[in-house]
Amino acid sequence: MKKNLFSLFFAVVSAISVHAQTTVNSNTTWDFGNAAVWTAPPFAGVTSSTTATAIESYVNNLGFGSAISASTGLMGAVASSTTSGWVDNYTAGFRMQMNGGSGGFASGKPTSRYLFFPVSVPANYNCNVKVWFKSGSTGTTVRTLYASDGTTTNSISKAAPTGNTSTTGGEILSYDYPTNGSGTIYIYADTSIYLYKMVVTFSPTLGTSDSANKNAVKIFSTNSQVSVSNITDRSDVKIYSMNGGLVKSLTTNSNIDVNVKPGIYIVNVNSAKGNKSVKVSVK
Repeated sequence: MKKNLFSLFFAVVSAISVHAQTTVNSNTTWDFGNAAVWTAPPFAGVTSSTTATAIESYVNNLGFGSAISASTGLMGAVASSTTSGWVDNYTAGFRMQMNGGSGGFASGKPTSRYLFFPVSVPANYNCNVKVWFKSGSTGTTVRTLYASDGTTTNSISKAAPTGNTSTTGGEILSYDYPTNGSGTIYIYADTSIYLYKMVVTFSPTLGTSDSANKNAVKIFSTNSQVSVSNITDRSDVKIYSMNGGLVKSLTTNSNIDVNVKPGIYIVNVNSAKGNKSVKVSVK
């Protein structure tokens, strides 16, 4: 009896992990080329719709809008493919296949074969999405990947280099979500594209001036430290790397010096007097 109950519980939990989706509001990475959730065993893709409307389902908190025709394979299927050729030296052992184009754009979303996820972007923050991809063909036809917030106005595209090989032709699409607040980001293509990794990064907005608020703290670097001075009341200090990772978080009522490795950082100070973010270089 206990064994049966455990099996039932495991099945329910598994169903939740596959079919539930929560809003993305922190740094998130989907590594289709390496992560075990996609590659062990390789993800088979999502079931195609038998109507003219895509079926939406979720895996690892990522939404899939299915194909409306199964003639070219299941949307999102992962296949073994040892691949390199990106400027950041990213490498993959697998690829995720769109297996066709989106078929158009209607009612605020692509009509077929798309990835999507809801986001919630706090005030004074930016949200950026990067997608590592290649053309789904070694031929000369140009194939294009798109990112959008559900409108044709706020969308971008990037063409994959033609004639890609296992070691060439890697491209990275970078999309900045156009506003703060809640919405949905869609990733889709005009024809078959290979996807390898997708990264969502939240980072404080740069360039907040002293005139914009009363937070007159000074943020700067000294030797191997990030320094914050002129703190006069309780302040929350967060130091981020340039890829959005949180390096240090603390609350203080006085000036601070924080030891960090050489690099470029975004320092955010928030208090009752306002919010201030500054980019500093530590050598």
